[in-house]
Amino acid sequence: MNRGRGERVCGEREVVVGARAPATVRASMTRTHLSRLLAVAAALVTVGCGEEPRVQDLRTEIAQATDSALAAAKEARGNLAGYVADGRKLAEELGARADRPARAISPNATVLRVIDGDTIEASVRAAQPTPRTLTARVRILGIDTPEVHGRTECAGQAASQALRALLPAGTPIRLEADEGHEPADRYGRQLAYLATENGADIGAAQLRAGLATTLFVGERLDRAALYTAIADEARVQRRGPVHQDCQGDFHRPLTGE
Repeated sequence: MNRGRGERVCGEREVVVGARAPATVRASMTRTHLSRLLAVAAALVTVGCGEEPRVQDLRTEIAQATDSALAAAKEARGNLAGYVADGRKLAEELGARADRPARAISPNATVLRVIDGDTIEASVRAAQPTPRTLTARVRILGIDTPEVHGRTECAGQAASQALRALLPAGTPIRLEADEGHEPADRYGRQLAYLATENGADIGAAQLRAGLATTLFVGERLDRAALYTAIADEARVQRRGPVHQDCQGDFHRPLTGE
């Protein structure tokens, strides 16, 4: 008679000392549950023939340990389902926010030229300390695109050309600062979200097209969750040159672009 691992014979009686739980149960057992079952099985191996009360006690312990493992696995599956549901709910909320019809806004600047995929030069109407118009370089807050000055990185030209198509010279725009972030960077560029006159978010558009990645330096941005969701969707769907041609890493020189 073929006997599986963990079986021994006492006279004419076979004693199963291994916890033969189904594969789905074994896969769900935590290290603690498995250790308990192995300890009970080891004790059962040492039980001599004729010690039926002790054998029955150990079998009861094995049954209890298996039930405990099943309960833990069921709870873990329930928790995972909850996490997935929460994630889907957040994604739906962010998606709805991203696809919501743009609201009309009051422009406070005019595009003079596009410098690269995340930076423009604009004529900005400042209200403080006295009303005046000034020329400023503006870096789009929360995104990063490939370089085209000094060296051309992967997808650099594509990102710059896309921004020129979105913001041709003379386009009225609105600069929106983030209260939790510094208003300018170390290069003197103004840091702001950019929106067109109909309210379209330019940073989100570059991320959605797979022409940019997110960039959050130190501070927590108001649009961090929204931008991250949009960027993750573009990455998963391999949308745009950043995720297709550059495999998500555009910080490398590209001479043939």
